Amino acid sequence: MRGGGRTGALALVLALGAAGCGLFDRAPDPAPAVEAFLTAWRDGAIAPEQLADPAAAQPAADLLAGVTAELGVAPDLVLRAAAASEEDPARGSAQVGVTWDLPSGPWSYETVLDLQLPEDADAWRVAWSPTALHPQLRPGQSLDVRSVVPLRASILAADGTPLFEPRPVVTVGIQPQRVTDLEQTLAAVDALLDVDVDDLRTRVQGADPAAVVEVITLRRADYEPLRAGLQPIPGVVFTEGTRLLSPTRTFARPVLGRVGPPTAEVLAEAGPGFGPGDELGLSGLQRRFQRQLAGTPGTQVAAVDAAGAPVQILHDVPAVAGQPLRTTIDPVLQVAAEATLFEVPNPSALVALRPSTGEVLAVANGPDGGATNLAFTGQYPPGSTFKIVSAAAFLTAGTASPDAVVDCPPTATVGGRSFRNAEGDAAGRVPFREAFAESCNTTFAPLAASLPPGAVAAAAEGMGVGGAWTPGVDAYTGQVPEPADDVERAAEAIGQGRVLASPLVMAAVMAAVADGTWRPPVLLPDHAEPGTGPQPLDPAVAASLRDLTRAVVTSGTGTALQEVPGEAIGKSGTAEFGTEVPPRTHAWFVAARGDLAIAVLVEDGGGGSAVAAPLAARFLSQVPL
Repeated sequence: MRGGGRTGALALVLALGAAGCGLFDRAPDPAPAVEAFLTAWRDGAIAPEQLADPAAAQPAADLLAGVTAELGVAPDLVLRAAAASEEDPARGSAQVGVTWDLPSGPWSYETVLDLQLPEDADAWRVAWSPTALHPQLRPGQSLDVRSVVPLRASILAADGTPLFEPRPVVTVGIQPQRVTDLEQTLAAVDALLDVDVDDLRTRVQGADPAAVVEVITLRRADYEPLRAGLQPIPGVVFTEGTRLLSPTRTFARPVLGRVGPPTAEVLAEAGPGFGPGDELGLSGLQRRFQRQLAGTPGTQVAAVDAAGAPVQILHDVPAVAGQPLRTTIDPVLQVAAEATLFEVPNPSALVALRPSTGEVLAVANGPDGGATNLAFTGQYPPGSTFKIVSAAAFLTAGTASPDAVVDCPPTATVGGRSFRNAEGDAAGRVPFREAFAESCNTTFAPLAASLPPGAVAAAAEGMGVGGAWTPGVDAYTGQVPEPADDVERAAEAIGQGRVLASPLVMAAVMAAVADGTWRPPVLLPDHAEPGTGPQPLDPAVAASLRDLTRAVVTSGTGTALQEVPGEAIGKSGTAEFGTEVPPRTHAWFVAARGDLAIAVLVEDGGGGSAVAAPLAARFLSQVPL
């Protein structure tokens, strides 16, 4: 029996040993448990039973959720491999690929999860540690992501100097807890500043009492005259700082635009990496060329301690600096152009070009800097400034020459419509030079009938009117439709009917006369499209046009320019619009002197010789020869 007992005991040991090998072979695969944990990580719903230490579930969930919120996106998690340890079957590890889709691009790395298989458990569990999030993260640390915004590049003047630079500003705000009577405060602020009182009231009433509600940000120079009135107002507070600004508040504002805290729409346009506290282009070139000027933000991810202090940089994508935007603007001429329009109450525009190159030297809009760039995009009948074009057609066809005698009666009838002279004193039979100088509609309207079909349109095309060119920004190049009848043909010759142009177009026409070649206007050298230009004028026609436009200044409707230094040439225009009787008129004057050509427009301004010509003279008198 003792022998038999020993044999049974041995069999039992062998049986237990065999059973143990079978249990080990049937140990659960760690992969499903790891996959479940990764899903819970992504979903922010880690359960205690997924961890070796259930008490670590909440700290782990808090850390992972906080990092996901900080980085702004849930991670992409991929299980690479999971296995038990050969030395200890109750322990294992899983290799996981982690990718965060950050604004600057994906951040990918590998991390390792420690695994445990508790006794009597049917699934593996994660032994939580911050290294599961990132292998270099330590207890008590978290991740912090920062967008690194590069310095904004500037818009450059023609000489390469920046047109926008950091300049001192004062932000006027209201702190609700300091206000004693909101309506009195709002009334006092409204008396000094141009603000939307209803909007401001709503924002103040809805703000935290200790918060500061921004009212307006002023250049330091604009703030100083208002300081004495603003400072005593209860609740009004002030913050000094700098902002990227042009030389003056109105400096080419509709063209260049402005920079400031972005709206939601601007922020979306700017691309990833920018935030509400960044300065972005809000209008004009600053907004249109946002990506070029602002550059590309970088990203920096750091391990930070409990106080938020960086401990180690884990991921660093450098920012890419913005690139400057070149313009052809001459700051001296730009200031002079704006000063010229300063006291003009009506919408107005002044464009200055360099005839030898087509470069736009100044673009001014009024009043107060203008709300839109009428100088480039305005669509107006050009009136008698267009007689430069129709005169070119007459000269080309041989219908007229400067010395040819023509009729200039007080009125002329074409196709049953009566035409009269809006400006000038010429009457009777006079040289064509005098009829042009005195802007004689009653000469040009009947002469149009002697031209071959399309002659005026061809002359206009040769001077860029209606062309497919662009200065690098939006611009209206004009139109000269085919006349439907004799009346339209006569109206076309004097810049009326369906003929339309912008001040930019007419400045280029004047520049073509001055230089002998039409060149497409250029504001942004790297973005302008020349269309069919440049196009030389017939030398004889160009010489005659210079003769005619000089007579405008010496003895015609442009005598306001007689005292301008140098030898100026020009043409006035009084362009009718609307249906009122008597008609309302836009005031035009185009002029050139040396290598400078300009167009001046005053919308609904009256007569060109009385209103626009003195403005042209004022501008030319301010700028050097």
